[in-house]
Amino acid sequence: MILKDLINKFLFQKKRIKIKNCIIDKEKSSYKSITNSSLIICNYLGTFWLESIYLNIPTICFYDDEVYKFRDESTQILNNLIKVGILHKSAISASKKAIEVNHKPNDWWNSKEVSEAIKTFKLNYAN
Repeated sequence: MILKDLINKFLFQKKRIKIKNCIIDKEKSSYKSITNSSLIICNYLGTFWLESIYLNIPTICFYDDEVYKFRDESTQILNNLIKVGILHKSAISASKKAIEVNHKPNDWWNSKEVSEAIKTFKLNYAN
């Protein structure tokens, strides 16, 4: 696992928290980090998440639904992303999905159901 700690750089570097089999991604270019990955896992809905979806890299994101509020017209599109396993409201749910698809993330990502959810999302929010 390669970890890019965009928000809390101090968490893994200054506190020296160790995660077994984990490498800290020191690449300054998000584009290079994304395109060199087979599966992206994000812990917030930000630019990195949008870029990885736009670049068509298998992506899982978990977020705090108490923090993020969405317009009513986006509910169906976001619910579709939840249904296909791209968006999760907890880290536990996201980690279960990551374990499930880890060996063949592209098979999951390119499935008809996931592809359609991504296409709809991109047409509305990432074009």
